[in-house]
Amino acid sequence: MHLQQKFSDLMHRFAEENHFSGTVLAAKEGDILYKEAFGLANREHEVPNRIGSKYRIASLTKAFTALAILQLAEQGSLSLQDRLGTYLPEYPELDERITLHHLLTHTSGIRDIEDAPQFTGHLEKLSYDKPGFIGLYKDLAPFFAPGEGWKYGNCGYTMLAYIIESISGMSYERYLRQHIFEPLGMNDTGCDSHTKFVKHRSDGYSTAHGDIVPAMYYDLGTVMASGDLYSTACDLLKWDQGLYTEKLVSSESLQLMFTPHAHVSGQRHYGYGWNIYPKYDEHKGWLPGYWCKIRRYPEERILLVLLANHDFVQEEDIMDQLSALVFSG
Repeated sequence: MHLQQKFSDLMHRFAEENHFSGTVLAAKEGDILYKEAFGLANREHEVPNRIGSKYRIASLTKAFTALAILQLAEQGSLSLQDRLGTYLPEYPELDERITLHHLLTHTSGIRDIEDAPQFTGHLEKLSYDKPGFIGLYKDLAPFFAPGEGWKYGNCGYTMLAYIIESISGMSYERYLRQHIFEPLGMNDTGCDSHTKFVKHRSDGYSTAHGDIVPAMYYDLGTVMASGDLYSTACDLLKWDQGLYTEKLVSSESLQLMFTPHAHVSGQRHYGYGWNIYPKYDEHKGWLPGYWCKIRRYPEERILLVLLANHDFVQEEDIMDQLSALVFSG
């Protein structure tokens, strides 16, 4: 059986048995081995997902933020060892020992906004400016002293966005577009918001009491730079291919990005915006109505992308089975 047919059979089974709705892509050395879309982008109007459908990519955003910081470091505009207080002196409540490296690797100890009282189910629906956002968590007791633990969260990456804006004089969205998206030809990627129209964006859905329902509202301003991007499977292939070149940053900076810096569950495997494992690098993301995952096998130049507009997805099982097919084919 042809490899592409094996991919299709596998994904159709997941679509039928687990209501998978989204787009899947597999590529090797930049050549697409398989791409297919499943389910509906809009259930009310029965609009199907397609290869070019755009999805909120949630925490896959973090790798773009990390690369922007590495660009500014190469320019000499900042150092990864700079203290957070250098850029946010108006918040003395934040531990003065926190560095940009700590923010990039989730080792700052900062509490996340989800820890703020009444955030889930209430505050995540509101919009915040910088003082309002940092005010949600600045007075919360830290998880640990900077560099003495690891705790995944979003706030550190949002603060990195404030730093990017302060140094560049641009909005976070404009900086990414000018310095990452446009150089790579990623014309279908950008910052999402409830106040803008995004052509061909798939609506998000959840499962409640066994039924598929519209996802709850979540203001993307609360995940700025840690999870507010949308993209397509084909644009993420362009991103993947760009990371094998020095079009965006030097090979030395890329090596820093994909070096495991932080200990997670007793093992050192978090880099800058990526989980680093012996054979592959990956990251997943979740927002109400969306689930996504990207996995790269750099030695073999293999890429797997899963973008879903239904937030109940067996993404690890799908990725493992897709990987098995790639390497068996």
